[in-house]
Amino acid sequence: MKKIILLIILTIISGAFMCFSNTKAEESKQCTKENVYQTIKKTGIEFADVVFAQIILESGGLESRLTRSNNNFLGMKMPEKRETTAIGKSHGYALYAGWEDCVQDYLLYQNYIFRNKKMTRNQYISFIGRKYSECGTYKNRILRVIKENRGFMKTQDSVYACSTL
Repeated sequence: MKKIILLIILTIISGAFMCFSNTKAEESKQCTKENVYQTIKKTGIEFADVVFAQIILESGGLESRLTRSNNNFLGMKMPEKRETTAIGKSHGYALYAGWEDCVQDYLLYQNYIFRNKKMTRNQYISFIGRKYSECGTYKNRILRVIKENRGFMKTQDSVYACSTL
């Protein structure tokens, strides 16, 4: 009888743990600022703060139509010369199975542009300013978004550092 009761208790405890684990997994898939920033960091993208600012700016705070319909934060087009995680295109833009694939694709994009030459942070900001915008204010807008989110990113960096120990 004691073995049966112990078995029942263990089953209940393991079931509760499974529910907790599934909830955490589901939360990590949600498209939130926290999850996006942590994914950028985990992916190993260069200049995480700059890329995060790009994503916030280009996606209208993760709410743009393109973000919702294509899981595409950055207005990425289908590449012709480099590897991609896109599964097709829709409305003229790359279509991703999930938002995490868009972040992975950005890493592939960075690997492609850095294949011949590394850039400093300032060179990179100037590069994306020319690449992503025809007006001369993109660089300043990126810097403004970085400044506005500095506290958030600092908090996330400490969370990231603790989670990788």
